[in-house]
Amino acid sequence: MRSIVSNSLHSSGTLLRRRNGRDNMTVPNYRRFFSAATLGNTPFDYQCRLACGDRDNKREEQWLASGTPSVSRLVTIPTGCGKTAAVVLAWFWNRIILKSGDWPRRLAYCLPMRTLVEQTAAEVRRWLANLIAKATELDLDKITTEKLGWLQVHSPLMLRKRHKSSTRSTSLCRIDLSQTIRAEILV
Repeated sequence: MRSIVSNSLHSSGTLLRRRNGRDNMTVPNYRRFFSAATLGNTPFDYQCRLACGDRDNKREEQWLASGTPSVSRLVTIPTGCGKTAAVVLAWFWNRIILKSGDWPRRLAYCLPMRTLVEQTAAEVRRWLANLIAKATELDLDKITTEKLGWLQVHSPLMLRKRHKSSTRSTSLCRIDLSQTIRAEILV
């Protein structure tokens, strides 16, 4: 059964109630989620659209508590404007927080240099630690917090593959939810 968003707002005006067939859970809005992960940075509009879809005629609170289908998109933003945060946090938002099954279990991030892979991996771990630390403030349930904790310990995995025809190598940063998904299904 797909979750249905009701129109009732939490007293803070930033949380929406989602009703699922069995439980009620509170969903933080994406701006609060992004800000918690990045320790106070406000997301750019393109980062919100990547995670929540186009606003259309939705009220801001409804839009920021929603997700978007997983589709390929071209993100052409200048260096230093948060593309990594946009992609990774949109994936966290839709796959982990909103539990959207159409977002893939794995996020592969291919980078040309090992230093960028290490920098990205460190940043992802920092975002995960920040989200876990603010789980109560964001009103995240226990399973969601455990998934974030599992990712913090086991991901990102960094793989390097040397090309046969050259001395260059490709680095891959993979964030893998397959183990946590399997564990959740068994429980």
